[in-house]
Amino acid sequence: MGKSPVGMDEFWAFVDIKRKEYLSGKGRDYFKGIDEANVVLKKITGAWDNKILPKYTAKFKRMKTEDKVKLFEDTKVFE
Repeated sequence: MGKSPVGMDEFWAFVDIKRKEYLSGKGRDYFKGIDEANVVLKKITGAWDNKILPKYTAKFKRMKTEDKVKLFEDTKVFE
């Protein structure tokens, strides 16, 4: 699971945004099963650990909420 020294609010917001993005792309609002959910969550937490934390941990406290949301929305997970 993803590590979040910046706070759980940012982590869960990222997970929620990316989960909704994935499901929207599939044209549904649910996972077909636990295996699909686990694969998606692993990709999301991997992106958090590798794309967000290394670059933005120190900046989170200075960022406005709308800037965080834009960063999360712009981060590619499902390429």
